[in-house]
Amino acid sequence: MPTTAKTRRMNGGHAVVDCVRNEGVRHVFNVPGESFTSILDGMRDAPQIQLISNRHEGGACLMAEAYAKATRTPGVCVVTRGPGATHTSIGIHCARHDSTPLVLLVGQVERAVRGREAGQEMEKVMMDMKTTLPKDSIHTVDAGNFALWVHKYQEFSVPDTFFGPTVRCMGYGVPAAIGAKLAHPNRVTIAHCGDGGFLMTGQEMATAAQYGVKVITVVYNNGALATIRMHQEAQYPNRPSGTDFVNPDFAALGTAYRALGMQVTRDNEFLPALQEALKANRPALIEVMTELEFLSPTATLSQVTAGQPGR
Repeated sequence: MPTTAKTRRMNGGHAVVDCVRNEGVRHVFNVPGESFTSILDGMRDAPQIQLISNRHEGGACLMAEAYAKATRTPGVCVVTRGPGATHTSIGIHCARHDSTPLVLLVGQVERAVRGREAGQEMEKVMMDMKTTLPKDSIHTVDAGNFALWVHKYQEFSVPDTFFGPTVRCMGYGVPAAIGAKLAHPNRVTIAHCGDGGFLMTGQEMATAAQYGVKVITVVYNNGALATIRMHQEAQYPNRPSGTDFVNPDFAALGTAYRALGMQVTRDNEFLPALQEALKANRPALIEVMTELEFLSPTATLSQVTAGQPGR
């Protein structure tokens, strides 16, 4: 249809935002995903709607369900495909049995690739691990851009030393490390987590403490869902939406879980923290404060925003 004074072109995500705004929706609950960046971008131009970014899709869906009960209007939840949609199942189950009006919007891959399974500088930190840890150390990796540093700088020459989810689901790191450590109790086990992924399943550190499973969790804290922010900057430069976090004190949180909690703010602080974690007789959490600017080993946030190729 040609664009006229009475019609205007818009992408699908912006059209979704227009629809929910026209229906009087005032709050939308979500965990940002790259499959619906256009919805996130559209939310920037819908001041009538407050976008609530949750830490876990299960929590987002349950919030939307309870919001619907409290307001007697449909609750709206937006998540990404695959793991994101799967996590909402308990909220959908509750809504079904309580007859709660709930709308779940699921971002999907582009039609052309369906069915193809598409889906601070940290160099000193990684090199400290590489030179300090035994060759048979186990590394579990959560989903996120931070994992690219692990892939680039760590070597996995011994079988059964690397575990990561093919489906790129967040929340894998800590539970996987505990499971792997139980299977190999005499091997050093490191869980690599972004701040977003840790907030999904980090509570399992309580399980590690309860059963004496001495895993070391490294939380790379840049205060954002960096992977989704990268997609936003590539598609909608300088228009971030829903991807910034106000985080807890992860080192203090580790201590609350009866682990050894430490925070690293400078490169030269990491090795002493790692050595202390290795000597500890309990689980340990090392919070590494990082800069969002350093998205990956090959590109900065500024380069992505400017459409420049990485190195």
